[in-house]
Amino acid sequence: MNRSRRPNAHSSRPPHPLAGFALVEVLVACVLLATGLVALAAMHPQLSRSADLARQRSEAVRLAQTQMENLRVVTQFDASAGNDTHSSNTTYTRSWRLDTTLTRTLKTVAVDVDWNDRTEQSHRVSLRTVLWRDDPSWSGGLTHAPDLAHAWQRPHDRHLQIPLPAVSLGAGRSVLRVDNSLAVVLDDSTGEIVMVCDAAVTNLAALAAHCQMASGLLLTGHITRSEPGLPWPTGVDISGLAGLADSPPSTCRLGDAVDPATGAALPDHKRYVCLLFPSNADAGWSGRLRLAGVPTDGDHLVCRIELTARELDNNQRNAQDYRAVKAHLSAQNHLLHRSAAGTCPDAGADDHQLVLHQDCRASDPRRAASQCPAMAVRSGA
Repeated sequence: MNRSRRPNAHSSRPPHPLAGFALVEVLVACVLLATGLVALAAMHPQLSRSADLARQRSEAVRLAQTQMENLRVVTQFDASAGNDTHSSNTTYTRSWRLDTTLTRTLKTVAVDVDWNDRTEQSHRVSLRTVLWRDDPSWSGGLTHAPDLAHAWQRPHDRHLQIPLPAVSLGAGRSVLRVDNSLAVVLDDSTGEIVMVCDAAVTNLAALAAHCQMASGLLLTGHITRSEPGLPWPTGVDISGLAGLADSPPSTCRLGDAVDPATGAALPDHKRYVCLLFPSNADAGWSGRLRLAGVPTDGDHLVCRIELTARELDNNQRNAQDYRAVKAHLSAQNHLLHRSAAGTCPDAGADDHQLVLHQDCRASDPRRAASQCPAMAVRSGA
């Protein structure tokens, strides 16, 4: 027979409590859970829009950077602008501006990318920078020293030896005007003289009438003065050069110097151009150049401007006497000076020095007569 168990009246322990949750506690938990779910549901669209905007912004930055790199290699010197559209997860409108008026060597670049998100709110990514105006490919060429034994090209797409004043005739030829009655035609790829002309030709059609085949070398330079009152020489004397052919005769011309970029006259400067025909192309020509007609009745000197760049050989540096010259020579410059002591002034620059070249002082007539000829020899004038 079952008997119910009753608490022992004499026991000191309290009765065992009932297990489980109260109804109020369950209701509170449900309210909290519902509140969290509602907040999460309200936040989900915002999170989705933020993630979508982040993807769109990344794409906009990529489009802007791509166009920035494209504009980096644009070498035109005029300002330009443009725009285009791209579509992926939305439609992007990309616009750019290129301005080269900031300085002579720099260009400013601006790229903007605009788009609307899913709520039709507008956004923009903008990139700005300043770039060098020249084509970056030239930076690679600047890491190598020019080698005249190879066909290195200038920006005019012709051989390094061709002087800057030479004008392109087309068909791989350029013409260098010496004066109204003398010009030479050069091959753009080799830099060699291929024709001599008795007129200042300006087009290919004139070659047949005024030019004949010839192979020679150029010797060019500028002459300046340390003071305006010094008289200019009357010509260039090449009687001290050896290895030249008798026919065709080598010739030199002396005239006013001009800026090759603008054609404007350079004040207080003269320029000489010598066309030399070696009798043996493999041996070249050698010797010393003299300026003719420098006065011998005072303290007149001719100082040679000798370049100091180590990558140049002695002939290119203007370190006369010349030895076995087989290529065109430019920058063979001289300074007219007056000094009773027979010394040249300080160069005042790190890339050249002034060396006494001709001593024309009257105190030593023999030296003046030998070093400073009175007239140009075989000048062609």
